[in-house]
Amino acid sequence: MKAVSGIATLGVGSLAGCSGSPSDDGQGTDGQNNTGNQSGGTSAEQTLDIAATFGQDHPQVQLLQRWSKNLAERTDGGLSLNYVSLGGEGDHISATASGSIAGHGTSMTALTQSYGRKYGFLEAPFVAQDWEHFQALMDEYVYGENGFNSQLVKQANQRILGSAFRGLRGTTSNKAVRAPENIRGVKMRLPEFETWVQSWEEIGVEATPVPYDELYQALQTGVVSASEGPIAQFVDASLYEVQTHFSQTDHLLQTQNWVINEETWQGLDDSEQQAMQESLDEAVQWANEKTRASAQDLLEMVQEEYDVTVVPSSEVDQEAFRSAAQPQLEEFFNERWKPSLEDVQSLA
Repeated sequence: MKAVSGIATLGVGSLAGCSGSPSDDGQGTDGQNNTGNQSGGTSAEQTLDIAATFGQDHPQVQLLQRWSKNLAERTDGGLSLNYVSLGGEGDHISATASGSIAGHGTSMTALTQSYGRKYGFLEAPFVAQDWEHFQALMDEYVYGENGFNSQLVKQANQRILGSAFRGLRGTTSNKAVRAPENIRGVKMRLPEFETWVQSWEEIGVEATPVPYDELYQALQTGVVSASEGPIAQFVDASLYEVQTHFSQTDHLLQTQNWVINEETWQGLDDSEQQAMQESLDEAVQWANEKTRASAQDLLEMVQEEYDVTVVPSSEVDQEAFRSAAQPQLEEFFNERWKPSLEDVQSLA
């Protein structure tokens, strides 16, 4: 992608002129509303800029492309989406708040750190046990009455329309990690997120900060002996060359959350909002299946081509990991997060 006036763009939806009633639930670039959407009227074509931090081949940008295609079909070309990139997640959040773009896709961590730290449990290790549990947490604490979405609308002029599955994080090492005792005392590289570091330290690892671009060398030289991350990271960083095992500890579920500017959303009529939502929902379901299949392909590939030992999630005592981390998790819930740990676990 080439930067053009500070914005790299890639059109992901063609705009074809049409007459008739648009019915979409899309995001808008500038908050302008289509008019002429009565039956038999002429609908103006509208392109809505949606930002993401990934390149055009990333599964989440492919999701955006499918969302745009769905939306154009549902609105007879009246609405479509355009992928833009203009910096990091913070830049996208700010641009959506101001209305200079219609929306963006981002991690839950970026949203909660900016506008709702008490909802930080939504993307914290050892909390969401699986995709169904995460969806239950979203229904209760994001979309529910006075939930995080209400706070985003008031403070950030934007709302979450839907969340896509980006994968589960596992543990890399030179031995099988099936239970907490397998990792205690081990120097483990962790991103410098307080909740991540302290939760793993509660389990007993020796958390060691290492920049991502130095991770390979740190593992190679023994500065650290283990790391954590999704299987895609294990492959992209060639960690199979310096680690013999990938254990599916599934300790953290990552998502891509698709957010729209509130004024843009309110500028759409009911049929447009419905089409936007339905278009996204279908794209999310499609992308989730693709993400799971891709992860499985990578797990099989590292075993077959690089002789990596994969410890499947069925052989990992995930309940033991959650129990070992529980004292620190309870402290986080008591001191900074909205619900109690018990309330969250009851939704699993």
